[in-house]
Amino acid sequence: MWTETYNFYSQGFIAFLPPLVGLLITLFGVYGIWITRKEQKSGEHKDGCVMPFLFAFIAFGLLWTIGVGHQLGSEYFDYRSALKNHRYREVEGVVENYNTHVSGMQGEEAFTVRSIEFHYSPYSLFGFRKTQGRGGPLDNGVYVRIHHYKGRMLRLWIRA
Repeated sequence: MWTETYNFYSQGFIAFLPPLVGLLITLFGVYGIWITRKEQKSGEHKDGCVMPFLFAFIAFGLLWTIGVGHQLGSEYFDYRSALKNHRYREVEGVVENYNTHVSGMQGEEAFTVRSIEFHYSPYSLFGFRKTQGRGGPLDNGVYVRIHHYKGRMLRLWIRA
């Protein structure tokens, strides 16, 4: 009997939090301009050097949101399309060579199944990322089935 441990579809939109940072920066800049203009109209604020800074703040926020959003969005929809259109590869077998500290990266883990190497980290935005330190189910000797695409585990089952 198989137990599905991870499914990319159930990940939700957590990967889209980084673009929201840019959106918050943009909103902060717009709010700053609104406050500055309000103060200028009432005569409380006479220094005009803050406006270029706020416009630069907005420009940075917009560029961040568009750039990061496009990068993450295209990656997300590529993985989603791979699952939907069965463009992934499947491997089934025993987890071997399990390693909890790969190449000095804190939290990164790696293992092989039938000579295919997998790496993952709790800091990854896409794919399986539940390490042993965070209650992850993987270890040497565990029998798994994995759907993977471009090095990411998109679905993971463990045989009970």
